[in-house]
Amino acid sequence: MPSLLLLSDPGGWAKGISWPAEQYLKPYPCPGNASRTCGVEGQVLDMIKYGADPGYQLQPGLWIDGCFPNGTMTTQGWTESALKDFLQLLDKQGVKVVTIWTSDAFLLAPSRVTCPWFMPALREWALG
Repeated sequence: MPSLLLLSDPGGWAKGISWPAEQYLKPYPCPGNASRTCGVEGQVLDMIKYGADPGYQLQPGLWIDGCFPNGTMTTQGWTESALKDFLQLLDKQGVKVVTIWTSDAFLLAPSRVTCPWFMPALREWALG
């Protein structure tokens, strides 16, 4: 059965580990737990390090959320360049699936908007 890895979650536990995404994109040693790597990319690298098959079991999740009024960042802290860097890491590591998370999937079109570059970047990655 595939594993699911939550990334850029808005929960308070993620602050300083993976959220906001752009600020905590790159891997770094987790404070208080030397056996783990923090940062959005660090979570992916840890899962692979501990045996997850990136082409089958590893499915990073991205939370779709709003966009700052100036269009440069999602409310979860993704910038266009951070998202593209992250997707490049997934390619390099052999990850094939990104899971999309939202709190209202059945109302996605009318009630959820995100930055105009977010979904096109994911679509470009998915189509290779």
